[in-house]
Amino acid sequence: MGTRDGYYVPRRDSARYPVGQGDVFIFDGMPAGWTAAQLVHPTCEVARPGVASLQVVGVHSLGDLKDDVQRALVTAGLREQGGAWTIAMAHTFFLWPWRRGADAAFADFREITLIPKEGVSTATRVATLTHDCRVTFIRRWLYFRFRLLLPFDDVRALEADRIAGDAHFEGPRPAWAPAPTG
Repeated sequence: MGTRDGYYVPRRDSARYPVGQGDVFIFDGMPAGWTAAQLVHPTCEVARPGVASLQVVGVHSLGDLKDDVQRALVTAGLREQGGAWTIAMAHTFFLWPWRRGADAAFADFREITLIPKEGVSTATRVATLTHDCRVTFIRRWLYFRFRLLLPFDDVRALEADRIAGDAHFEGPRPAWAPAPTG
């Protein structure tokens, strides 16, 4: 996930991907002070007809942080303390600029709210996460919510199982989650 290309599906291809967990949106009525919103609601719930509202978290410009130390911690996601690497600022998820000329940003998992489902659509989406970035996002979310630090490959395997069991999965499948056979 070290580059913008690893984060986002190219804009020309994003219409092929339905709205999913981790995607970034700008919509009318967004909470004051937010640059954008990131969807934390599970992907498999988004398309269900009975779901009327979705959970999103606030996205802010990296420049909104108080100093370069905080910006570096959010960008790296880790810090070295006493010879060991630890999670830094667990309530955040770094976001590369989603368009040329934009600032880098971060999601703040502490700023969570419900919005009407209509606010989250391909029309209001400004960035579509790649499958691997979505796994990285889910991994960070699991760490923030439950303090479960799962290896990336374990989270990817869980996501592959979820995709395989999702009868309503749409869009291109990741190579690591092929369609079920039989």
